[in-house]
Amino acid sequence: MRFTLLLMTLVWLTACNSVHFTPVDPVNQPSAVVPQPERPLCVDGEITWAGGVETQVRCDEPCWDGSYLQCEARQEKEMICADNQIQDTGRTRITFIGNPIGACPVKPVPPVPPTPQPVVCIEGQTRWIAGGSGTAQCPSACWDGSFVRCQTTLEKQQVCRSNAYQDNGQTRVASVGAPVASCPVKPVYRDVSESFTAPGPGKADILVILDTTPSMDNDLNKLAPRLGKLTEHLKDVDWKVAVTNAGARDGEWFRSGHLNGKFMVFERDIVKKRTVLGPKEQADYYFQYTVGRGKNEGADRCEIQPFCMSRRPEPMAAMMAAINQRGTKNTQGFFRKDAWLVPLIITDADENEYGDNTATQPSEATGHFARHLGGLMKGLVAFGITIKPGDKACLDANNKGLLNGGAKYATLLNHFFALTEGKSISLCDADFGPGLKEISEAVREKMSFIEIRHVPATAKVEVVVTPKTDATWKLQGHRIVFSKPLPANAKVQVKYQIKAN
Repeated sequence: MRFTLLLMTLVWLTACNSVHFTPVDPVNQPSAVVPQPERPLCVDGEITWAGGVETQVRCDEPCWDGSYLQCEARQEKEMICADNQIQDTGRTRITFIGNPIGACPVKPVPPVPPTPQPVVCIEGQTRWIAGGSGTAQCPSACWDGSFVRCQTTLEKQQVCRSNAYQDNGQTRVASVGAPVASCPVKPVYRDVSESFTAPGPGKADILVILDTTPSMDNDLNKLAPRLGKLTEHLKDVDWKVAVTNAGARDGEWFRSGHLNGKFMVFERDIVKKRTVLGPKEQADYYFQYTVGRGKNEGADRCEIQPFCMSRRPEPMAAMMAAINQRGTKNTQGFFRKDAWLVPLIITDADENEYGDNTATQPSEATGHFARHLGGLMKGLVAFGITIKPGDKACLDANNKGLLNGGAKYATLLNHFFALTEGKSISLCDADFGPGLKEISEAVREKMSFIEIRHVPATAKVEVVVTPKTDATWKLQGHRIVFSKPLPANAKVQVKYQIKAN
């Protein structure tokens, strides 16, 4: 700026020097030119600055990241006066710094540090919180000992995992409220009293039905000396015993071996040759010689008792065939009035082991008894010495050896025993004695009961026997079953309760 002003002054001064003023001549004096001295252009050695070129320089203030922008600027040249001439010295200077050009980089916003998560729980800590509602058994029983369900509020358990509670599947009852149902109406009972005269010892007709196929030889030898194990527990029962085999069809080879229900004559009963024996007739002695195979080792062993069967054993069909012979000389003294028919079946197979549809069914056997003897005899209860269904060890044992093979689970026969309230013991027992004792006790129970009119509605049952006896009793539906027969003509009074309505 100064340089510009200086130039303008110099120009103006130069112009002024070039102007010649004509003096006014005095009156009556001639005019004349007066020469003026030349003025200098500049002062020698004087320095001035001139120019004013636009340029860019680094701004004074750095950006946030330490970098610098370029700012607008004005640049001047240094001028010096030498020999009355203004000359460029080559030096420059910035005389003005203005606005920045552009803008600094955007300063990134520093990430906001996460707010520390508050401590919610301690790892592994548990708590219980509300978990809804439900029902549960009420704490108090109804009058009859039963329980109804009550409303409940529930709680669920949570466990602390990674600073947060999580359900762990456990629940509990927090409180128990009102019942959701009512207890049964308490019935009104009335007392019932009944009196009986004991009938005395019961009667049992025991029909032993033998499977006499070759695989049964050893089992029959085990049975032979043990009839006494059965009968010794029936000393207060009026019993009879008869024997037949399970052959109910003609055999292929041993035709005489299939008795079709005919009773065997007891071996060694040479004089009387009886087919039915009782407790005073040495039945166990004759029985072992009739049933056992040990005495029959000759070539004709299959043609003498108990004979050999060559076809399928059919013990239920044999029982039905024996019933059909009632009234004949062969069955005389058996199938007695008011006696229980007690079939005892010994076999390592089932009814008709071939498994075809000709096998006698349990309902056929019980129906046959009901039609022919139901109005005469007291009832039917069947027992067995068999291979029980599912007893694989016994089945495998009876399918080994030269004479064995073809053994079967006694499926149909065990249905027959259950249908008549009887039972079965295992053919594989080393000693049939304990099993025969169980059977005899079950027979005695059938002989020793009285039948009341109603099923008692409560457990309050009183039984008084006169004269007193050491026999115990138990309630089975309508029956009071004694552990042994009561003395003949004993008086029995039974008191119990039934619903009044």
